[in-house]
Amino acid sequence: MRRNIRGTKVEYFCEIEEFQGVPEILEPKLATDIAWFHTDELPELMIPHHKIALSGITQEKSYIEFDTLP
Repeated sequence: MRRNIRGTKVEYFCEIEEFQGVPEILEPKLATDIAWFHTDELPELMIPHHKIALSGITQEKSYIEFDTLP
C-alpha cells in the first residue's frame, strides 16, 4: 500500500513459481518492454516502491507500506 497527495493505492506483488504461456504487455501506453528477473538481479531502473515491495518478498515480509507524503 502506498499513499501520496492523490490518495491511497494498493498494489499486489507476488513471487511466481510457475507460469504457462508468454507474458505480454496489455497496456502499451504504460510499458515498452516486459521481462522476467530473479529478485537478486533486478534492473537498476525501477519504480522505487516496486523495488521496496520486491525486497519485502525476498525478506518474507507479508505487508509493507510506502508513504510518499511529507
